[in-house]
Amino acid sequence: MKICERGLNFIQVIDVHGKIRVCGWNRGGVIGSLLENDLSTIYHGKAADRVRQPMFDGTYADCQVDHCPFLANGTLDEHSIEIDEIPEYPSELYLAYEGICNYHCTCCTSYMNMIEAKERDWSENYDKIEDSLRDVLPHIKKISANGRGELFCSKRIMNILANWKPLAPDEEVSVLLETNGSLFNETNWAKISNLGQYHLSVDLTVMSFHEDAYQYLSGTKL
Repeated sequence: MKICERGLNFIQVIDVHGKIRVCGWNRGGVIGSLLENDLSTIYHGKAADRVRQPMFDGTYADCQVDHCPFLANGTLDEHSIEIDEIPEYPSELYLAYEGICNYHCTCCTSYMNMIEAKERDWSENYDKIEDSLRDVLPHIKKISANGRGELFCSKRIMNILANWKPLAPDEEVSVLLETNGSLFNETNWAKISNLGQYHLSVDLTVMSFHEDAYQYLSGTKL
């Protein structure tokens, strides 16, 4: 069987309710919640099968061409892999469930999440999410954070990164961090410096290189 590597491996925890998404470029990407099931059960569930089936069929009917660069640029074959069966665990995990940020960007919904967070204690949800991830985390070869909110404001995600011990050899492990850069300093890096032993890349979300535009778009005076 042949399938897009992202359709098989891209697993993202997208909010405080533990929703799991397969590839954000797919229309039917949400396949379950960690508040209801563990990640392995969700990964092998019926909802996940429904998302993957058009990929196995070769139609990619639920994939959005205007979102997916593989389809838009005709490079899908380069990003497809042959498999005999769905693996026991996904190899990639994208953590974006806290939605906490020190910016108030005009194009982002995290600010509304923070308003809601002030009115409720989400610690029970966070505990359930992390309990559901615990057995899978050692099997992950690529971990990414944040994508929703600011990484260095996300204490729960930072704690996962700081204590992550993958089973794979270091040379097979990669890390992708996304941050606005404002809190990326020696003190905060020291909290997750264990990640430096792996293949590490960092995406800096710079709104603009013009100061006035940057402050307006990010909602800060930085």
